Amino acid sequence: MLRSGKRAAALVTLAGDVGKGLAAVLIARYVSVQSGAGEAPAAAAGLAVFLGHLYPLYFRFRGGKGVATASGVLFGFSPVLALLALMAFVVVAVVSRYVSLASVVAAVTAIVAAPLLLGWGATAGAALLVSLLVIWRHRGNLQRLLAGTERRLSFGSRDAPPAGGA
Repeated sequence: MLRSGKRAAALVTLAGDVGKGLAAVLIARYVSVQSGAGEAPAAAAGLAVFLGHLYPLYFRFRGGKGVATASGVLFGFSPVLALLALMAFVVVAVVSRYVSLASVVAAVTAIVAAPLLLGWGATAGAALLVSLLVIWRHRGNLQRLLAGTERRLSFGSRDAPPAGGA
């Protein structure tokens, strides 16, 4: 959405995607606490909302890469886990200017940190699946990174190509 040039629309989309991931987990966690069902319903809700973003029924099962929704899901699972992944994302995005690489590094960070922070259970399992699917959805970006053809993030006019097409 950001590449469309409409920053306000990109921010609204980002907030909506993060929000739907977070809301699904928090609502399921609330219901499961009330019923004594444990962590599995929240883990399942997080995984379901993420899969719904990747494979939406109304768009012929063609969705996005899921990074923003995954971040909302991870934040619902554990704010510490989400912040670790976000810090990795920001550092890699600023240094390399490759959003795709930053997304993959954030997912790898979550894969490593989830079992350490959450223990081995349904929530950590869902976090691992979400993170692995983020990496899977970026396989084309990874191929372009290796080929040297992946687009970099532009931070403004200083990153624009020189006038005259040079």
